[in-house]
Amino acid sequence: MKSMKRRAIVLIVLALVLCAFQAVVWGRSMRHDHSETAKQDSESQNPPTEIPGVAGICLLMAAGALVVMRPPLSD
Repeated sequence: MKSMKRRAIVLIVLALVLCAFQAVVWGRSMRHDHSETAKQDSESQNPPTEIPGVAGICLLMAAGALVVMRPPLSD
């Protein structure tokens, strides 16, 4: 039981790190350019990646599943 809780905590921490990384990626993509046209051009050429955010959400769901699952009954 303790190992499942530890795994869930580790998954939550990793998920939060990935979500924070996603926030940094979005923040950098929203940097101020010289003009609105330059901003649109840079976003269309190099759109920010969504992978860290999606991975973070998936890890949060996996952690929730670990917390909810019951350990098998031993006879």
